[in-house]
Amino acid sequence: MAAASNKFLNRLILVVLFVFTGISGLSADEMVRGDWPQKVLTQLELLHQAGGAPEKKDFAEYTVVLKDHRPEQLLALVEERITLRPYNGAMVGPLAALMGGSTNSLDRARLLSALLTQAGFKNRIVYHQAVTGSTNIIYPTRTQAPLQPIDPELYKTAQGEVQTLAPGLWQRLCEEDLGCSDWRNSLQKDNTEKHVYWVQVREKDNWHNLIPNDTKLSPDVLTKAVVLKKSEAEGQQWVIAIQVTNTYSGGTTQKILDISRPASELHGQPISYDNIPDSDFSGFQPSLAVGDEPVSKGKFFTLNFQGQTLTYQQLHITISGPGESRKYSRILAIPFPDAKGLEMVTRGGITVSTGPFWDDLTKRLLERDLYRLANLLYEKPDKQNASPLNLTSFRAISLLKLSRQLSGQVGLASPNVLVYQARPAIIFIRTYPEMVNGKAALFRSFDIIEPGHGFRCNACIPKTTAKAAIEQSIIDGLLEDWLASQDGENISSHKLGMGLLLKGTPLTSSPPGGPGWQNETNGFPSVYRLGQTKEGLAGWRLDPGPQVVPLLPGGLGGADLHRGLGPVGAPVDGPL
Repeated sequence: MAAASNKFLNRLILVVLFVFTGISGLSADEMVRGDWPQKVLTQLELLHQAGGAPEKKDFAEYTVVLKDHRPEQLLALVEERITLRPYNGAMVGPLAALMGGSTNSLDRARLLSALLTQAGFKNRIVYHQAVTGSTNIIYPTRTQAPLQPIDPELYKTAQGEVQTLAPGLWQRLCEEDLGCSDWRNSLQKDNTEKHVYWVQVREKDNWHNLIPNDTKLSPDVLTKAVVLKKSEAEGQQWVIAIQVTNTYSGGTTQKILDISRPASELHGQPISYDNIPDSDFSGFQPSLAVGDEPVSKGKFFTLNFQGQTLTYQQLHITISGPGESRKYSRILAIPFPDAKGLEMVTRGGITVSTGPFWDDLTKRLLERDLYRLANLLYEKPDKQNASPLNLTSFRAISLLKLSRQLSGQVGLASPNVLVYQARPAIIFIRTYPEMVNGKAALFRSFDIIEPGHGFRCNACIPKTTAKAAIEQSIIDGLLEDWLASQDGENISSHKLGMGLLLKGTPLTSSPPGGPGWQNETNGFPSVYRLGQTKEGLAGWRLDPGPQVVPLLPGGLGGADLHRGLGPVGAPVDGPL
């Protein structure tokens, strides 16, 4: 049965990848009149009948071939695969580090420790405070070329966008802004690790240091190394907390759902928030599905609470790491502008990245989605505790993957700067019904709320690093708009950028309006530079750390997508 299941699965993956990536060779007429949808359904039914579940490869399966390696060989392997990045804390798990090749000294040490444990060697992670003259880590001076090639046409388009928009935007964002000098200076701060981490292995009753060639430690540092305790390691983890609150007309705020996870556990996992209505739509059951975990059910709520009506519902995402905390709030429900009732989000999808998405991981995510779809379509209706439809957003993964590949590769300033993922990156997609010209339609907004980029340049002035950050924001805006607008939306980041440049609209520093809007770092609100264009409010969010986040119409990232209305809660962001 397993062999049959894999056979059906491989066929399905090929069909899905060919059809939805546009490389199948099918003409438009064949896409409309052909029988490929029926073939997909047939394969899904066969997959369900074959039973089983997608195979999961864990760290041990990937590293079983290394079990006979000596510690020095494993160190050499890690040095070959890992390029250092100067972020703080533990963000990338050992498997993602092995496949992705970009970590700080802590996550690199965690990878080497895991390999040594897998090979049967007793080991421990040690550290020492980073001290000038006694500890020295040699980081790359600029971003290296991506491991996977970038499509030439996409690269050419991105380069053209940057060359056209960057000079004018720099002038408008910075040279006209009296506070820009403070923001530029912040780009040079917090870009080194507070501690240096390495591994010691136990051999012949002694602990031996395994130190990579790019790390120089004085004899005094080696003798004063501190063993990393389990509690300390947990304290270094980046954590993502997700909370949902309701606010009622009398000002009462009610927390209805609250979970938190280490960020590395959420890398690439489908995260879906749902509001499931009761029979008469007077109340809703909130729930959060994370990967294959059991669904977390929140507190059932009604549209009226102690005589007060629900005015809006918010999603709060908090990203916490060593020394910093970033909080983002987005609306899940809000009153209709010209009608009685609520615009209630039927699904909120969250995609988290703590590192690159390698091909094997993407295939595994697609396999999981296909099994879920097969079971949803063909399971018996009376089956109890059926798995929820919790799909991966491949658009979000594509954006995060391309953003990482293009970082530091485009523009005049960015090739001189090390651009890296400094914190978990997050994309939020919300799906909600709305009335348009008397007809119901599903809308979807695509919002990159936390790109996670960091910028570092040893010999540069702050101005160069700030320009590289602006160039990267243009890339992220282009990719976000391109991926969000595949369905025919005629809104482009280029048009918005040119609108801000050519119209001379005064830029304001106020955040976008709306109830409960919030972007803050360590309790302080972000700095905004916003202007009005023909397509709507657009601009940038300037965060410390540093980050420059493009804001497209409405204050969110991306464009609203129009969809025909299907059954309530029907998926509109499946495998693409």
